[in-house]
Amino acid sequence: HGELADAGWTGPAIAALPERGVLAGERILREFLKTVRTAG
Repeated sequence: HGELADAGWTGPAIAALPERGVLAGERILREFLKTVRTAG
């Protein structure tokens, strides 16, 4: 959420995306599928 970014929060495997809204959801799904396919 934007509140976390505004507060400067980070996590070891977390990356902020430039996309917003539906585009961000699509990007998250693409990244998830890429990870699953390379792990299998």
